[in-house]
Amino acid sequence: MTKEEKELFNEKFAGLHSLINARFENVEDRLERIENQTTKTNGRVTSLEEKELTHIITCPNVPKIEKLNEELAEYKMIKKYPKLGIAVIAGAVLIFIATTFAGIEKAKKNFTEENQAIVKELVQEIQTMTDTLQLW
Repeated sequence: MTKEEKELFNEKFAGLHSLINARFENVEDRLERIENQTTKTNGRVTSLEEKELTHIITCPNVPKIEKLNEELAEYKMIKKYPKLGIAVIAGAVLIFIATTFAGIEKAKKNFTEENQAIVKELVQEIQTMTDTLQLW
């Protein structure tokens, strides 16, 4: 290998060495920017996580949510125990029907008793009228 060839190889290797170094510097610069951005993001996320942990304590909507849960307690119970809910509704309907029929029967009985009393009164009035007419 001649001296010129050696210089040519050294020059090529030096060029490759400088190119590789430039790329490493570029990669290191990018990694530093990524690291800085990640640090900023982690700081923001940490502060948001802390806010989220204390939000349960300071949330203004907690009383509203508790009130809604109380209002939905019956619905949740019926949803959890549907057979029991159907039984309660069926029992209420049966009681309604039974009391309605009992009321109707009582009204019929009272109506017929009242009618009978009225008819008896009318019959007595007619008899008194006929008796008075016969006296004339």
